[in-house]
Amino acid sequence: MIGVDGCHLKGPYRGVLLTAVSIDANYGIYPLAMCVAETENNDLWQYFMDKLYDQVGCNGGEGLCFISDRQKGVLNALDRIFPLSLKIYCCRHIYANFKQKFPGLLLKKVFWRACRSSNAADFNSHMEELKTITPEGYEWLMKIPTVCWAKHLFPPHTKCSHVTNNMTESFNNWINNFRGLPIVRMFEEIRRKTMRLINRRHEAALEWNNELPPVVRRKIIKGREEARSLSVIFGHNETFEILEDVTKIVVVDLLKRKCDCGEWAISGMPCKHALCRIDAKRYNVEDYVHLFLKKAAYIAAYKHQIIPVPNEKRWPLLLYDNLQPPAIIRSVGRPQTKRRREAGESSIFKRSSSVRCSRCDH
Repeated sequence: MIGVDGCHLKGPYRGVLLTAVSIDANYGIYPLAMCVAETENNDLWQYFMDKLYDQVGCNGGEGLCFISDRQKGVLNALDRIFPLSLKIYCCRHIYANFKQKFPGLLLKKVFWRACRSSNAADFNSHMEELKTITPEGYEWLMKIPTVCWAKHLFPPHTKCSHVTNNMTESFNNWINNFRGLPIVRMFEEIRRKTMRLINRRHEAALEWNNELPPVVRRKIIKGREEARSLSVIFGHNETFEILEDVTKIVVVDLLKRKCDCGEWAISGMPCKHALCRIDAKRYNVEDYVHLFLKKAAYIAAYKHQIIPVPNEKRWPLLLYDNLQPPAIIRSVGRPQTKRRREAGESSIFKRSSSVRCSRCDH
């Protein structure tokens, strides 16, 4: 899965930084490409996607999965450069538009339960619940193709269960200190930080004693804790029933690596129902984790190091006009450096409300 997004620069030249970010086997961000543009429009997004296709594209993007905030320039560029790829919409941006017309805490909970449902039965149940609360909101959501935001319809070959584009948001925050620098200096700082990241993660992975990355291992441990309350009814040919309670029964097939809940097929990691059965038979859980989420895949992603760049004085002489910086854009008032928060979004920093008496200190 590849997340694409644009973030505004804070320097004197302004502009937008277009980025493409993926995730590694340890669920960490993996930068793929960056480009500075004047603004976000069809032409500039198409130029960026065309350069990205030269690096990661093949057969019209078949097998690739992109997640974005439904910006028209992004969708038009993807349809033109990666016509065979799957386009997924960030559920956080969908809900931001949804809550403006249909606010309410109850609707928020039902919406997120629906989009995070890993099987059609749970999805339909939550959508029916939302329909009873607000039929208009149900119709508004169903106008958006469910294949683009419902988790249970995600392609299983991606082995990724993200329903938000937080990978690009994390990357934008990771480079936040550099977004106010001049363009060349900004790219140099990002390149050096990325070089250190790749080298650090590659050396750390070589010392792992387990075939599962740390985050995957923690998820497995959490799933085992949740599986303690489940009961197993042994079946035939590695097919079993898992009882959560009297009314909820899930069928697990270890040979096909399939569970009725759908989480195993989407994420690539055994769900709590499969872990209940795997631990009951004393099987090795590593044999049931997808190859994309193992140590070998992680090392393969970070074995390609960024080539160091020498000092500018040692660069080869090119017979072209020197690249000049863009015109400085100055707006009225003090330059804004903080991100504009959405309506209803809570602030990260909150002032303490505690008050103490200067005499008795109570």
